[in-house]
Amino acid sequence: MASSKLIREGLLCFKRKPRHNHRRAFTLVELLVVIAIIGVLVGLLLPAVQAAREAARRAECTNKLRQIALAMHLYHDSHETFPPGAQRDGTGIQSNYFSGWTREVLPYMESTQLRELYRPAMSSGTPLSVSAPGDPSLQQFRETFIGTYNCPSDIEPALVVPASGPTNGQLFATSSYVANAGRGDGSLTWYLYEDLPSSSGAFKTTGAHWGWRGPLHVEVAPQFPQPADRLTRESMRNIADGTTQTLLLAESSNEYEPRRPFWAWTWGNYIMAQPIAQDRVFDGNYLECPNSTGTSGAYPGSGKRACMSAFWAMHPGGMNGAMCDASARYISFDIDLLAFAAMGSIDAADDENWVAPKSGRF
Repeated sequence: MASSKLIREGLLCFKRKPRHNHRRAFTLVELLVVIAIIGVLVGLLLPAVQAAREAARRAECTNKLRQIALAMHLYHDSHETFPPGAQRDGTGIQSNYFSGWTREVLPYMESTQLRELYRPAMSSGTPLSVSAPGDPSLQQFRETFIGTYNCPSDIEPALVVPASGPTNGQLFATSSYVANAGRGDGSLTWYLYEDLPSSSGAFKTTGAHWGWRGPLHVEVAPQFPQPADRLTRESMRNIADGTTQTLLLAESSNEYEPRRPFWAWTWGNYIMAQPIAQDRVFDGNYLECPNSTGTSGAYPGSGKRACMSAFWAMHPGGMNGAMCDASARYISFDIDLLAFAAMGSIDAADDENWVAPKSGRF
């Protein structure tokens, strides 16, 4: 009996005492404070992350502009001129458009096969318009998205019917870059042959003259009747204002999709634009762009021609541009407008800030 009692008492000694785990939970206030701290950190870090991503997109956009500018130079090396901004069969507003700079430089961007999908046959006979319906190869040409022609910061690429010109209701692939057709005054268009100054050297009342033309502008195809003031392809030697100071290409975009650039739709202002000394030269929504105010007022010009040939980009505060020497630069939307307009001309004799008398000549 005594031994049994000792055994029981020994076993009791080996029994573990229960442990009481007093873990303290977060209070609601502490949880809210932690969430607030995390929110502040995210708020501080997110703009930095977004800025880094935009910087990467902008760098890629700049590289694409350089590629296109170098392709222009390779074309120039082969032909001793820059490509035509666009080719058409006359100077009337509804003239048919055919090839343009966006098509002509494709072989120098390793895209010869795409270029050959559209053969306008400009050398003889009646050329085929780029908007002609019913041709599968031509449809493929119009609707192909070219990565080099699209800036990653731009609005998502889309197939859209352009807002103007003899489109025949055809869809075209959007793009992000336009060539510099020349300095504008709100009325003249170096891309549509509208209200141009005389090639003889006479000034318009706005000060515009033949030297305001840009490196890539429209031309009437050789087999068609030529106008008295004939625009022909430009070479490096024609850029008297300096290749480092003259704009070759820049970005363009628009929230109104039918007014975005379309690389295959060579009807003037869809692949070309014009620097002008008016703030609507930088416009990203055609529907909200101010109309012209006639020969005077805030926006001298005709209709919305300046809006149709505006520049824009989705980068914060500016856009990328490539100069005629193939260098690239970032152009602020706060740039002096006269300085920007001066980038548009190839032979303005340093007179961009001077408005000539009606009888003046250069």
